Amino acid sequence: MVAREPRPTASRYCGVVAEADVVVWYNPRCSKCRGAEELLAKYGVSAQRVFYLDNPPHRTEINRVLELLGATDPRELMRTAEPRYRELGLGDASADELIEAMTRYPELIQRPVVIWPDRAVIARPPELLLPLLEAGRDPKPGKAGDVMLASSPVVAFAAAADLGRARAFYEQVLGLPVVHHDDFACVLDANGTMLRITAVSEVAKPGYTILGWRVADITAMVRGLAAKGVTFLRYDGMDQDDDGVWTTPSGDKGDKGDKIAWFADPDGNILSLTQFL
Repeated sequence: MVAREPRPTASRYCGVVAEADVVVWYNPRCSKCRGAEELLAKYGVSAQRVFYLDNPPHRTEINRVLELLGATDPRELMRTAEPRYRELGLGDASADELIEAMTRYPELIQRPVVIWPDRAVIARPPELLLPLLEAGRDPKPGKAGDVMLASSPVVAFAAAADLGRARAFYEQVLGLPVVHHDDFACVLDANGTMLRITAVSEVAKPGYTILGWRVADITAMVRGLAAKGVTFLRYDGMDQDDDGVWTTPSGDKGDKGDKIAWFADPDGNILSLTQFL
């Protein structure tokens, strides 16, 4: 349970937010915050810093940001490795108690959080902002009838029965940086795309590719992963080379087709590499 200590001095948060379309929950001592600010500036995005440790957001704003993040659990916005999280016994806390804890102990809040009127991004690492920034879009809501998802970043999903095992594979074998890990999911940065490995009791194995990477040199990548213990899959009736790479049929005689190789993660999710030619 969250101790009911007196609230810190009154926050000016709402007034600050009203002055800017883009807001960053900012800690000047955090390198990720500075990196996010530099990246926004590089792309010409003017953002208002909110020093949230001094001016903690209210419950209503935390709820709004959770909605903008598409978060189903307040812990997705929390630094669950903070000593304060353990001190308060928040492991079994309700959503309401977790939000209350963030208002009273803002050090529990992830940083930096970049907030537009219609979305928010936890920019750890700052490169998670790139899909949005490189699209060059105006993040304000569009007009009725606009195709909103055309310029929205994709979030990729996979399932795992053992998050620790899945994390070891995606982080240590495939080399993807971990953005966040809790009891519900392991979130990784797949070169600017968020990959969310969700905890489930049993993984359904559809038998087809659920996630793939475009690579420049598939042979080098296959051999590099094989050296790290990855086994590439072979399928009956497909003319795969010694490395397990299949070349697609070509429409024109003499032309070479694209090259594809398949492998599986520890839960049996089928992944692929493709070299487009």
